[in-house]
Amino acid sequence: MRRQPVVESVPIDGERAKVLHSRFDIGRTQNMFDGDDFTLARTLEADPALVQISFTRARALRRITVKAASADIRVRLSVFREGNTRLLVRSAAAHSARGSTTVEFALGSVPVREVKLEVGDQDWSRPGHIHIREITFG
Repeated sequence: MRRQPVVESVPIDGERAKVLHSRFDIGRTQNMFDGDDFTLARTLEADPALVQISFTRARALRRITVKAASADIRVRLSVFREGNTRLLVRSAAAHSARGSTTVEFALGSVPVREVKLEVGDQDWSRPGHIHIREITFG
């Protein structure tokens, strides 16, 4: 049960979206989408953390940004269009000596219905806590 994902409906950029995510022991789902870098959601026991966002209608996205409270992170992004057709998959890793790291994916301008993010430590070798500060769409 501890590793079973949770599904919630939260506002993202003024519209409701369905978010399937790893369980949290600190913070709330909406903390990842509130525009405040000082709030966060921390996974109970997941590395990588799963955050899958389903929009009620397709949105044209140019970029997706993930901010985490970690010196080293790796993010795997899967983007789906209408009909659950996978549009693209990308991975990126980042390091910051300040302990807060940002990964940004440039998409061009694509119609997106669902976004799947896997956010974890660089090695993904053991379950642990992942601190996600913010996920933004542009």
